[in-house]
Amino acid sequence: MAWRRKIEEFEADLYKVPLPRFFRVEKGELERKRFEDGEEKLEITFRGVDVPDGARVAVVIDATSVCEVEVRSRRGRVELSSRDGREVPAVRNGSIAEIRYHGRALLRGTFRPD
Repeated sequence: MAWRRKIEEFEADLYKVPLPRFFRVEKGELERKRFEDGEEKLEITFRGVDVPDGARVAVVIDATSVCEVEVRSRRGRVELSSRDGREVPAVRNGSIAEIRYHGRALLRGTFRPD
C-alpha cells in the first residue's frame, strides 16, 4: 500500500483497573487514525488480562460498546477499518476507553492526540 498522510490520530494507553502501585503487567493501547483518503481505523491491542482463554471482552469508548475481542493467551488484537465497511467510532481528546469483561473494567485509558 502506498504511503498515506494521517490527518488525525488519537491514542489511549490502557492500564489495569485499579491501577497497581508499582508495576503494570496488564496493559494495552487503542489508536484511532483518520487518513486523507477518508479511511478511518481503530487498532486495539492488549495483553495480560486475567480472563479464560477464548473469552470475549468488550471494547467500550465513552460508555458505548464498540466491538468484542476474543482473548487468546491473555492477549487480544483487532483492527476496525472503514475500508472494510466497519463503523469506526469518533473520539475526542479525553474520551475514555475500556476493556470490559462481564461489565467489569479490566483496562482503562484516556484518548489524547498523538
